[in-house]
Amino acid sequence: MSDSMQNDFDEILQKTQSTPMPELGESKKEDLSVQNIKSAVPGMIEDPKEVHQAISFARQLQATRAKASEQEKEFMKNLQTIQEQDPALIKKIKLVGIGIVILLLIFATVIYRNSRDNSAAVAPAVVQKNNATNVQESAADKLKASQNVNDRLRVGNLINIAQLAVVYHLEQKADLPVSATYVKLNENNPVTEYLKDALIRYGNSTGILLDPKDPDFYYAYISVDGRSIELSARIENEDGEYCDGGGSPCIYKKTITEAQMTEMSSDLERYK
Repeated sequence: MSDSMQNDFDEILQKTQSTPMPELGESKKEDLSVQNIKSAVPGMIEDPKEVHQAISFARQLQATRAKASEQEKEFMKNLQTIQEQDPALIKKIKLVGIGIVILLLIFATVIYRNSRDNSAAVAPAVVQKNNATNVQESAADKLKASQNVNDRLRVGNLINIAQLAVVYHLEQKADLPVSATYVKLNENNPVTEYLKDALIRYGNSTGILLDPKDPDFYYAYISVDGRSIELSARIENEDGEYCDGGGSPCIYKKTITEAQMTEMSSDLERYK
């Protein structure tokens, strides 16, 4: 069939689409189709063979259209059936959803147990590490506390020794020992002899001349002109309150100047 005839059949299909075919007999169907074809395509060659081909083609198209309509009705019927059965379907969907939730819970439980087991395996190592850290921190804290006790004792001893040395000098008219260099107070020398006399005179033990960590640590004395004195001690806790300078080694110094001695002379009992 030529392309022009194909186009003609398309036009025929559009014009014969609403024709009530079921109401006609076979002979009338053929006549009607011929009439529709002739009216739809004026001037068409009335070749019997071509006319019958057109009729056959039109019938095939109508049959296809009818089948499609039946399929549409069947689909609508099935859809209605599905809608009527919706409660059952909803129940099935709910059961499937519950099954999925159960599977997820089982999966989460397995993951949790694995995580707990891994944590249990790691926990002893973590606890051991934390215990070691705590032990180290505890040891460091104890060391600092011990150092602070010693440092407070050192500072207190130096202040007491210096003040009693000056009181003894002023009250007994005794000359202060002179030394241009530092003298160790844990050794026997003129300075320590003077200081021992001063301590004993005012009821103090000569043991305060010794550092808490003697002989590794010791007190020192210096007086260049005998009119002022300086006593010093090494501080253990270099991060403590007595090491503002932050130097290492940290040295604490107790100095009494000539002016301070004059001030002290007005109230010696205060310093005994």
